[in-house]
Amino acid sequence: MMMTNYTDDYLFVKKRGVTLRIPIHEIRYIESGAHKLYVHVNEDTYDYNDKMENVAELLKERGFIRCHQSYLVNKSYVSGIRYDKLKIGDKEVRISRKYKDNVKSNFSGEDNSSSGKIYIAGKDNNNRGCILCISGPYTGKRFELVPEQKITIGRDGNVCEIVINIPKVSRQHLNIIYHKATDCYEVTDMSTNGTYINNDIRLEKNERYEVEAGETIGLGDGMTEFKLL
Repeated sequence: MMMTNYTDDYLFVKKRGVTLRIPIHEIRYIESGAHKLYVHVNEDTYDYNDKMENVAELLKERGFIRCHQSYLVNKSYVSGIRYDKLKIGDKEVRISRKYKDNVKSNFSGEDNSSSGKIYIAGKDNNNRGCILCISGPYTGKRFELVPEQKITIGRDGNVCEIVINIPKVSRQHLNIIYHKATDCYEVTDMSTNGTYINNDIRLEKNERYEVEAGETIGLGDGMTEFKLL
């Protein structure tokens, strides 16, 4: 039985026989977990029993977008857009692969990148310009990148600076360039089996992406992964 209803200004939810009236414009995001919904409103959080699908249907025309199975966010409160995260105040909400296209269509033209892509946020790190293999045949080995110099990772030792001789790795799997001036890494997938960010987001083939330090790049073999330092 649906426990949620709304008017133009308020979301009405029932909890233990009591109806709560929550101003819609104050809702930052709604989170599901443990068979409950958690409505985050400025300084307060309200929890009650209902299904995310019910609330998402009610609020889809009110500027709320689904970015994950567990998250429904108010677009007006999104302060930062990354490739796999939305930032709402101090909270970072993940974008799942299932809802990536929905998020991109809702925020198309609203990022500040020249290519129109939603970029990945990085983490602070003092070892810029290096990549560290954290799984696969070179685990533990760190590779230093010369700024603005392209390196290729793949099976073909004649053209690749980092050779990964595993069947599901393409001859030329991906290119990576470290841009010192902007302190970011440019990654381009050229493979058959894909290149993944954080084991979740598959890059579009032959598209250039700017990725900041702290994220990981996984090859389509499911074994080899590098961390950007």
